[in-house]
Amino acid sequence: MSNVPRMLEEKRELIAAVMREKVFECTCALLREEGWRAFTMEKLAARMGVAKGTLYNYFRDKESVILFIRDQVSAHVAAELEAKMERTADTRALLETCIVEMLRGMKEYHFLHAPLGEIVLRRLGTDALRDISDDGGAPRRALTKLIERGMREGVFRPGDAALTAALVQSAVAGVDMGCCFDGLLDTESEKVQEALCGVILRGICTETMSD
Repeated sequence: MSNVPRMLEEKRELIAAVMREKVFECTCALLREEGWRAFTMEKLAARMGVAKGTLYNYFRDKESVILFIRDQVSAHVAAELEAKMERTADTRALLETCIVEMLRGMKEYHFLHAPLGEIVLRRLGTDALRDISDDGGAPRRALTKLIERGMREGVFRPGDAALTAALVQSAVAGVDMGCCFDGLLDTESEKVQEALCGVILRGICTETMSD
């Protein structure tokens, strides 16, 4: 009998994990198909095949769903970078790969831009904005570790690794946003990807690094 509470807790955790996976899958599908304006908790519950009340047991509202999706994507991106850091010795080449993959990832999850932008605007000027910023989140922390490694190796110029990571992230995000307004900035273009990598790498690599 002493194992019953533990078994029940494990069952609850399993159910919660399945629910989170289903929420991620169905939310992404709905946002791709219908966009943020048409997204509702009712539609999400219907897509998942569960009662709306069941969904509310896990998420307070659609804003919390969007932040969950963002966190899941961020965790995946960070884990991928951490794994690549363990396998790849060439720090400069790895940063270049990361820049291209960030661009591709932003393209893949472009449907998150509108809801996240709306959440930020709604919280602008309040303490609640800090709750969602997380200083760049897990991807920023992983990128900072990569840049710190490059600085230790002498591949990157010495400086504030966290600030450099923030600037790299912002540069990539700026190009991704710019592609919505400027026909020259196609994030799927190898020419654009190479040009962005060149600008960033020339800015942070040491003088002795060849192009």
